[in-house]
Amino acid sequence: MDLLLRQRRSLRSKATKLKNLIDEVPDQDSLRHIEEKLNLLSQDFEALHQELLRVAPEEEVDTIIEEHIEDTEKIWASVNKIQKKTAQGIQRNNAPTEVRLPQIDLPTFSGDPTEWFSFHDLFRATIHENPNLSNAQRLQYLKGTLRGEAAKIIRHLPITEDSYVESWDLLKRRYNNTRYIANTTVQRLLNLQGSKHGNQQLNNLLDVYNEVDKTLKALVPNQNRWELIVMNILTNNMDSDSRQAWELSLQHTDIPSLEELLRFLEVRSRALGITSRTDQGTGTKCPVCNGDHAIYRCQKFEKAGIEQRRQTVNRLNLCFNCLSPKHRSQDCKARGCHKCSKKHHTFLHSENTSLSVWNEDATILLPTAELQINKDDQLFKVRSLLDSGSQFNLISGNLAKILQLKRHKVSLSARTAAGNFTLPETVDITIDMPKFKRKIKCYVVDKLTVTLPSIRISTAEYEHLKDLQLADKKFFEPGNIDIILGMGITSELLMEGLRKGASNQPIAQKTAIGWTVSGYTKNPNGTSPGTAALYSDNGRNFVAANRYLRDVFNNHLAIENFATNKGIQWNFIPPYSPHMGGLWEAGVKSIKYHMKRVMGQTTPTLEELYTLLCKIEACLNSRPLCPLTEDPDNLEALTPGHFLIGEPLNSLPESTKANSGRLIQRYRHQQKLIRDLWKRWNQEYLATLQAKTKWKIKSDPLSVGDLVVLKDPNTPPQFWKLGRIIKTHPDNENQVRVVSIKTAGGTTKRNITRIVKLFSDNGHSF
Repeated sequence: MDLLLRQRRSLRSKATKLKNLIDEVPDQDSLRHIEEKLNLLSQDFEALHQELLRVAPEEEVDTIIEEHIEDTEKIWASVNKIQKKTAQGIQRNNAPTEVRLPQIDLPTFSGDPTEWFSFHDLFRATIHENPNLSNAQRLQYLKGTLRGEAAKIIRHLPITEDSYVESWDLLKRRYNNTRYIANTTVQRLLNLQGSKHGNQQLNNLLDVYNEVDKTLKALVPNQNRWELIVMNILTNNMDSDSRQAWELSLQHTDIPSLEELLRFLEVRSRALGITSRTDQGTGTKCPVCNGDHAIYRCQKFEKAGIEQRRQTVNRLNLCFNCLSPKHRSQDCKARGCHKCSKKHHTFLHSENTSLSVWNEDATILLPTAELQINKDDQLFKVRSLLDSGSQFNLISGNLAKILQLKRHKVSLSARTAAGNFTLPETVDITIDMPKFKRKIKCYVVDKLTVTLPSIRISTAEYEHLKDLQLADKKFFEPGNIDIILGMGITSELLMEGLRKGASNQPIAQKTAIGWTVSGYTKNPNGTSPGTAALYSDNGRNFVAANRYLRDVFNNHLAIENFATNKGIQWNFIPPYSPHMGGLWEAGVKSIKYHMKRVMGQTTPTLEELYTLLCKIEACLNSRPLCPLTEDPDNLEALTPGHFLIGEPLNSLPESTKANSGRLIQRYRHQQKLIRDLWKRWNQEYLATLQAKTKWKIKSDPLSVGDLVVLKDPNTPPQFWKLGRIIKTHPDNENQVRVVSIKTAGGTTKRNITRIVKLFSDNGHSF
């Protein structure tokens, strides 16, 4: 490249000498000879320019192009000067036959399509149609007026007579797009912002309108400009695929008519309707992209990250093991992951490997320490990780930027389980601790690890860690890692001293900067907290999952041992007493509140009640809790449905249908009389036997031997069972709220609000 630059300096020297000879040579023949040499010199400049572009670095291309334009402008300025002197000599010897064009400063064009027509018209009038200029001269003027992207289109063409026509055609094919310019102009009018006050804003509105109106009149003088606005609005509201299909259907750059656009929309809508019905009739359907393939063959699903795949599987309620929507992972018989043999699909296998840390649900606590970094006699506290498996020290790019550390260029190739990567920079830092001072070199990386630990860890049971001067006093709280100390520094920090606790508890290692804590934590299930007690309202009748329950009862010994080792207590609440669960009482209350307001005094069938409950469930799970994101443009709220299926459970109202009449009216009337009889017996008779005092005042207590009626809302009153109390269960306040009852079918427990005592304590019959 240096040789080419020396050749260019030599050509510049020749051009300067020829320029100086113009004023010294008096005769016309010598001037024409100099003009020929300048033309040849221009061709040499062009050939040399092409060689420079071929070997020059990318960052120097723009500079070389600008210098070449300056050189060629100087040459053609000399040629123009020769032509002027030649014309003056001809005018002195002959009668004037033409008018010399005045000096005009041509505008530049950088590739903006909206500026093309103004540039085109002015250049065509001044240069393109000037009979006194040759095509080579026109091309030189053309290259001198182009900038940026437009200049790159014709920069490969040499300045010759034949290249001008080709260059002009290339520019017209690229930028003479009437449809694009018209759409851009209309969009400018539609994007105008309204103004509240001020004449300056109103003048701006008028100026933009006048400019748009004149531009459209020049572009489409014979077309209705209102159609352009309508077409622009329609195309802007198309989906991206339809918009692309519309542009591909236009084989020219002219402005189409509104009729063509409407015809396209009609054909497009009909085609999409047919293809959508065809797709519905196919077999396997990908739930991610709606393609005719299984989800594990979906390219979109495969290109997504591990976390995105897991979220997609959760949202679609797919099996984690085989990605099937027909069952859950606990019932799946397919083979597990090919990498770790665990019960999940290989696409869902997580290898969250950083430069030197592998974190798996925070089951392992890694040793961390707080360091003091000395920068210009100022101490900065940072959090570090002591990594005995790393061969070098690492520092986050954010910390290096905050401390304004001087960076040194290096090239280090590092290898991890995730692959190979390059560390391009290093910085020097000084660790300034009371018992350890050292200047070390760290490699700069954008991000070191995930947050360590990933969850807050309880230290209440770690008695062996008390009274220790810890290197990281907040090792149990999640926090970012700023520095990773490799094996070289970690080995120097280690000292004699080790404290161990019970099994599956972390250990403490003594170092020069304090005690570090590492090892197993008490949370084997990651982010899942331990279980203290289980409450179930299905003490007598587990209706669903019969096969699953059978497996549970067959393995009752293993469950009993597990619950004993973990300190879990299993409690059944009394049947028909959902309010005693406590945890779900608020949800039951919400459903009952809506049911009473909607149903009133009506008595629905089982199917009607089930449908109504589903609707109420959808309404309750669609309640907005808080904004979903902090984005001000996102108007979606977080609802309980997001925790169930990943999106809101919106319940749409059913259409109202006209009443079809009262069918079998007489039969229903007879049945109503029977129901009213039992209803009056329930409300008027049984209610007098035992009033519901809500435990505010003392009532006649239940005792062993009392005869009671077991109320069952799922059966008619005539089928309610009788029984005798065999045991009472007082609470902590010595109040009897649950009793054990013996019936013909066995013994059961009931809340006192679900039974009615038929006989008083004094033995007299009611």
